[in-house]
Amino acid sequence: MEQFSPENILGSKGSEWTIDKRKKARDINAEANPIYRNIHKLPNNFIEYLKAYESIHNSADTAWFLMLEDYCGESDSAFAWNEFQIQSLDSALDEADKEKIRNFWNYKLPFFMSVKSGYAYAALDLSESSFGAVVIGQEPEYELVEKIADSFDDFLLMLKAHISGTGEFEFLDILL
Repeated sequence: MEQFSPENILGSKGSEWTIDKRKKARDINAEANPIYRNIHKLPNNFIEYLKAYESIHNSADTAWFLMLEDYCGESDSAFAWNEFQIQSLDSALDEADKEKIRNFWNYKLPFFMSVKSGYAYAALDLSESSFGAVVIGQEPEYELVEKIADSFDDFLLMLKAHISGTGEFEFLDILL
């Protein structure tokens, strides 16, 4: 798989997307931010995009990749990186429901968000049985997910095919 390149993946629709590269790659310091204690376990392409890009979003601001600043709480986004977990916890019926929600999100790391057709996201599955797979979820039950790719790399290939018109994936119509 080629190195993650939004310019390459977004292809002919690149003009509909804003892609801001960092002037200097950002180090990911696990000690400075506890969310990254296990970052070394994440897919390399995922880590590289976090280090290399500041912002990737469509021109309508209805779809975007989460960036390192989002995870560190340094973003000016109206959405927290764990926005859908927060919403689910806010609507939980009781403590048992909240515990189920927390257990679910302990093993999902959202990396792409969309408000195009309601709230939706793509996330890395961090559970032992499906580690590295990509799942999508959407409102109203964010925790009801569908596995769409075996890896971040596979997701990027699907995204590239969908945007270039060489492949069609219904779930990407929801996100894009």
